[in-house]
Amino acid sequence: SETLAQACTFRTMSAAGETYQVALTADDAHMTRCALAKEVYSRLFDWLVNQINVSTVYNTQGTNVKLRTIGLLDIFGFESFVINSFEQLCINYANEKLQQKFTLDVFKTVQDEYQSEGIKWEHIGFKDNAPVLELIESRMGIISILNEECVRPKGSDEAFCQKLITTYHKKNEHFDKPKFSQIQFEVRHYAGKVCYTSTGFMDKNKDTVQVDLTKCMLVSTNTLVASCFAGALGGGPGGAGGAAAGGGGGRRGPRRGSLMAETVSTKFKNQLTQLMTIIQATSVQYVRCIKPNTLKSSSSFEFNMVAEQLRCAGVLEAIRVSRSAFPNRLPHKEVLQRFGLLAHRAGVDLKAALTGK
Repeated sequence: SETLAQACTFRTMSAAGETYQVALTADDAHMTRCALAKEVYSRLFDWLVNQINVSTVYNTQGTNVKLRTIGLLDIFGFESFVINSFEQLCINYANEKLQQKFTLDVFKTVQDEYQSEGIKWEHIGFKDNAPVLELIESRMGIISILNEECVRPKGSDEAFCQKLITTYHKKNEHFDKPKFSQIQFEVRHYAGKVCYTSTGFMDKNKDTVQVDLTKCMLVSTNTLVASCFAGALGGGPGGAGGAAAGGGGGRRGPRRGSLMAETVSTKFKNQLTQLMTIIQATSVQYVRCIKPNTLKSSSSFEFNMVAEQLRCAGVLEAIRVSRSAFPNRLPHKEVLQRFGLLAHRAGVDLKAALTGK
């Protein structure tokens, strides 16, 4: 429609109590269109998942039934290519978060348990990736510096990279820079060093839907699309333009119609935090997927490649921790349930043997 075309080619700005429209360049209009397409896809995907959950949930209203859920989290593996951009940083950031949870569960928690129970064992060192996460997500981390550069009128990818280098080069052991490049920086992740090319970082981070486009979606003749954007201007979770409408949580968001609403990196960071909160409340079981070769062949096995993956993921250290004490630790009740029948057949009173009664 004409209204949608207008919103894709012009941006409404507010200053000194006046509202006016600014024409977008061809590149900006292209970015605006792509941002809207991604936002519609994201919201429709969330709607579909919610419909599946609603249709499969067991109604417990009026009953004393307490339901338990099983969740399966499947994420991209650690990525390091010839050219690594904003997407690889986000993926590797998520992997760092999950690796930290794995480290907490397998190393710190188990070692504390061994010590509290007085089990004699040799301390096993492990890599704690907390400093890498601080480099990425702290108040003056990579995400914050990127967001700050996106707000500046003359901000650029190169300026963003130079700010990182000025802030962290030779001051943080997990940060480095190539010798002959002004647009690249390196982060030493738990799985190895990755060189990121800053070109395109700002455009990808500013991939947000402006308020004008959100209003168009709210009055869409497609009722499904309109319902998916309901509350988007009220600062709801994931709301496009929510920050521009005033934000929440007691902090003042960017001005309505400003070039920056909630950035992609900020959304990603917040969603990752919510995900980790959910994971913290669950009993986690880990399934490590190992890539056997680079040929995508079912008959090839590259030993060095597999060993490197096991080392980077902390699997080898986890095995050492388990072998240093008791790999299997089952409560007496579970032992009785699993092996009681075998003991009965052997003529042994397992319950009496375990309880001493």
